Amino acid sequence: MQSTVFLALIACTITTGCATTTGTETTEQTRPNYGDGERTILRVAMFPYLPGLGSDGELAKLIEERFEDQHPDIDLELSLDPGLDFYDPFVVAGWLRSEHSDGSEKEPYDLVEIDTVLLGTLVDMEAVAEWPHGDEDLIQIGYEASIINGRQYGVPHWLCGHFIVTAEKSVAAADTVSELALALEALDTPRPNMVGNLLGSWHTAALYIDAWADARNEPDPFDALRLPLDTDLLKSLSVFAELGQDGASNPCIDGTFDDWQKPGLDGTRFGEGKADALFGYSERVYYAQAAGADPSKLFVSSAAIGEGSDPLWFVDIWVRPVYDEDVTPLPVQAAKREAAERFVAYINAPDTFEWMHLNAEAIGGQAVPRYLIPATVSAFQETAVGRDPIMSQIWSLVDQGTFFPQHRLPGIRRQMGAAIEAAWGSGSE
Repeated sequence: MQSTVFLALIACTITTGCATTTGTETTEQTRPNYGDGERTILRVAMFPYLPGLGSDGELAKLIEERFEDQHPDIDLELSLDPGLDFYDPFVVAGWLRSEHSDGSEKEPYDLVEIDTVLLGTLVDMEAVAEWPHGDEDLIQIGYEASIINGRQYGVPHWLCGHFIVTAEKSVAAADTVSELALALEALDTPRPNMVGNLLGSWHTAALYIDAWADARNEPDPFDALRLPLDTDLLKSLSVFAELGQDGASNPCIDGTFDDWQKPGLDGTRFGEGKADALFGYSERVYYAQAAGADPSKLFVSSAAIGEGSDPLWFVDIWVRPVYDEDVTPLPVQAAKREAAERFVAYINAPDTFEWMHLNAEAIGGQAVPRYLIPATVSAFQETAVGRDPIMSQIWSLVDQGTFFPQHRLPGIRRQMGAAIEAAWGSGSE
């Protein structure tokens, strides 16, 4: 990775409503004054690939305002920017370090939300600090995904998985990809069997790993990261991809649904009644409901991509940097860690999960739930999240399956994706 890329990405402007922080060299003039009575500055990069962010940083502003109302001694500088690459471990490591690639000093982020598929790489790079937070109130899958070699490195926030959403109970009941194909064909409607995006440099490889885990009892998904790929699994993925056929085209693998300028197109089509099933992450239901789908009439199941349907979970966790005492003095480090603990307690509180789920402020245009999956038990048991007809079905799945591998996927994903797309004959990037 060239140093110019580090400088460009780390020199991002923090969301409107906060002080502006850049990646310029830290000097006595730019370094904040943390004297007695000063507010503790907490720089947070939150995982941004969420529905209903709103224009001009609406969701980020709302989080800042509500947190600072409860913690007026903390100045939260929250970045919630989908333009940043949260899946490049070198970039993310740069956010967590106290120096630029040229050696000049800078203030790191005090909290970064990462997908644990990057965790092993960041631990190997010594970019994240241990965080022995324990498992209180955490869904077990999330807790386990935050641990490497017996050491915990962060606090889980969200879970994510591959789902089938449909109005047909027979489709949701399918336990294998062949059963899924038969159930959809039996509906005999003029609509496409399925809509959903199967492309993406991470996503396509993730489909293979999920199919691999579906075919095994007590799988270790790390073992799926081997080349050449299993030919039987490639056949299963081809059957799954064919469910997206719509006449002479297949929007699931021709790039139609992989267009960042049209987010939610697949969910919108399903919500408009233009497909029998929707494949994707749970938050795709946000777009389906916004387009007219009635969530009380929908069934949600873990996607049967291979010869099984056990869920395989992505886990997003909060991690902290390894501070450099020359850049961030010890008293400031202590204040920032304490502020970080308070922010994570706030963002993982049941009432925070509830208002973020409900989206009653109609950020993004409509007061439609976001359908994100909290990583805490209390969010489901104590709030409207667990009473939601979609989320209550997902709750029944969170104690099943395992999580995506924490190592090696960043380096092998493109080769895996190329092999899968070659099997599809899609020729997509």
